[in-house]
Amino acid sequence: MLSAIVQGAVSPVRWSFPLAAASALLYRFPIPLAGYQSGASAIIPSLVAAGIYGLLGVFPLMAALGGAAGWFARSRVPDEKGVIYPIQLISFVIAAIGVTIMANLDYVIGPW
Repeated sequence: MLSAIVQGAVSPVRWSFPLAAASALLYRFPIPLAGYQSGASAIIPSLVAAGIYGLLGVFPLMAALGGAAGWFARSRVPDEKGVIYPIQLISFVIAAIGVTIMANLDYVIGPW
């Protein structure tokens, strides 16, 4: 059970970096002190931005949600190896929601 909780806590944090890069490449992503950027030139800055936003509080939230998802998945799937796919799927969704919120935050709170 503990390994599923730890895997669930770590996975959304790991997923947030490639999803932030994909968001920057395909749509846009907010870069601190530079605003929203998009395209191939925004990939590296989006990775740095994901780390900054994570350290400012997003990572603990995603880790808590992922840990709860890992606990939930492990309580439903008795097989230790069979629980990996549901945990990764839920973690991907958690990270995707976080990145989507960041990419569209100006529509919610207004331009910064």
